Amino acid sequence: MCNLGSINLGEHLLIDIDAQQTDVDWDKLRATVRTAITFLDRVIEVNYYPSIQAAASTRAGARSGLV
Repeated sequence: MCNLGSINLGEHLLIDIDAQQTDVDWDKLRATVRTAITFLDRVIEVNYYPSIQAAASTRAGARSGLV
């Protein structure tokens, strides 16, 4: 099983129009990534599994990813 989520990087930019510069708000991005991974991990935990064995197998091999 693989859980995928996405982050809108445009929401994590620091744009200085006068200086015509753009940078990444690394602190905000770091917080968003942590929140998103926590959310994806919780999805795995609360998901319905047809058996105890299926739940254990999925939890042991589940992967989460952000794009």
